[in-house]
Parts: sequence; C-alpha cells; structure tokens
Amino acid sequence: LHFVLHRAKQELGPQTRAAFLDLMSATVRTPEALLTQMQDLLGVQDRASTLAGLAERLERMAKAGVHSVLAFDEMEMVIRFPCEFALDFFQMLRAAASAGHLALLTASRISLHEMHDQGALVSPLYNIMGMLALGPFTEAEAREFVRLPRAGVMFTDRQEDEIVRRGNRSPLRLQVLCFHVAQANREQRRRLDEVWVDAEAEAEAVLGANAPGAVRPPG
Repeated sequence: LHFVLHRAKQELGPQTRAAFLDLMSATVRTPEALLTQMQDLLGVQDRASTLAGLAERLERMAKAGVHSVLAFDEMEMVIRFPCEFALDFFQMLRAAASAGHLALLTASRISLHEMHDQGALVSPLYNIMGMLALGPFTEAEAREFVRLPRAGVMFTDRQEDEIVRRGNRSPLRLQVLCFHVAQANREQRRRLDEVWVDAEAEAEAVLGANAPGAVRPPG
C-alpha cells in the first residue's frame, strides 16, 4: 500500500492527497477517531463531524482538482470491531469512490466478499472494487531484495544464497532471515546454525508453521 500511494503521488502530481490507515491501530477504533484521522491525513480543511460532511468536503476537494487516495491496511479488523465500522461508513466510501471523489485501496488476508460472509458489513465495497492477489517474489526479485543496500549490512555470497533458499520467495520470510543474519554478523557470530533456527521460529510464529514458504530441517 505504501508503494502504491508513493506511485500515486508521482503519477497524479502535487495535488494528490494520499492517506494510509492501519485499522489495527487503537487510534481508529471509534467512528469519531477514524473520521478525524481520515481528514487529517487527507488534508481536509474545516474538518467535518459527520460522514455526510466528509462526503461534501471530498466532493469540494475533487472539484478543486485534488486527488484523494485512501488506503486501509489490515481490513480484517472490520470483522472484529463491527460497531466501529458500520454500514453507513462503507456506504459513504462507496458513494465517494463511485462519484470519483476518492480512490480507495484495501489490503487484507481474505477478500472483502469473504469478510462479508463472516459478518462484516463491507458489501457496498466488494462489488465495486477489483481484487489483486499478491504472490511470492520471483527468484530474481528475492535475490534483489536480499541485495538491497542497507546501512551497516553486508552478506557473504554463502549467506545470500542460504537466505534466498530458506526464504522460498516469501517477502516476510526473507525480511526475517535478513534481520537475523545481519544481527549475527554485527555480533561477529561465526556459526549460523542457531541463527537459522531462531529466524525460522520467528517466521513461523508470524506466518504460521503451515504457511507457504515454510522450510523445515531434514529428518
């Protein structure tokens, strides 16, 4: 989402207002707090206290040539907190997006349609939004990720090969492996056997032991 918002600013120009909202954050757990944060991030002047007021301001901004782009991460939180994310909230977003006053992005582990089936009131959104399933890196992308310049970090060729192999093209697994190996190098630890164990344990704790990309020791 951060990458898409970055590109939106580049391609749409200086009149773009791009906002990122992490729905796991406690700062957006009430309708009032969510409404306030959305407007602050989008640079809305004369903040509205209602959804209808926000819709009016988005329309006004669009007519002034402002491109408003709103990205919601961890969209699954609408299942856990249905009272905070009620139907009228999504209806307002749908109306603003349909009118061209707002570009809307969401990221989640399951689709909006699946969220609706589990009780989330996101039906106004899932039938107007396209879906892009993100898969693993290619082999070349995985190696490029490991080779990215990082301050104070340098991997040997052997370490790089092992990180790529164990990472199995999963961006998060690769990130965890890079962190652990970089830390071991800073501490001048010569044997990496324990490092791989710790890195695998952390990756599995985050992704789950049965997640794609899990690499288990032989035997």
